[in-house]
Amino acid sequence: MKESFFIKRFGASPFFRVIDFFIDNYGYDYSKTEIAKGAGMSRVTLNTFFEELVDLGVIKKTRDVGRAKMYQLNMDSPITRELIKIDKMITIKETMNVSDEKLAEIIKNIEKQKVAVPA
Repeated sequence: MKESFFIKRFGASPFFRVIDFFIDNYGYDYSKTEIAKGAGMSRVTLNTFFEELVDLGVIKKTRDVGRAKMYQLNMDSPITRELIKIDKMITIKETMNVSDEKLAEIIKNIEKQKVAVPA
């Protein structure tokens, strides 16, 4: 599994790997088993902090499929929106190799255009 720029900057802790998994897979819902597999960890590890992500409002339960509960990124959460914004800024900075000043200008232009985040 290739490390994202988000993980390179924040570290590969299980907590951040789950956030990164959801940002990279925006718009879909997943069971805990799928989340753990996608983030490269066991369900036991995921369960040690999963409720914290739900309590923070970063992810939310969407539905039940049989016995499985499904979860997705909570786009109504200001924390989630800022995490996505940070992910986009890190990606732009790393891929375009721009200064902080140029990055601020790019972000300002994106916000003026009301570009939907994530794309």
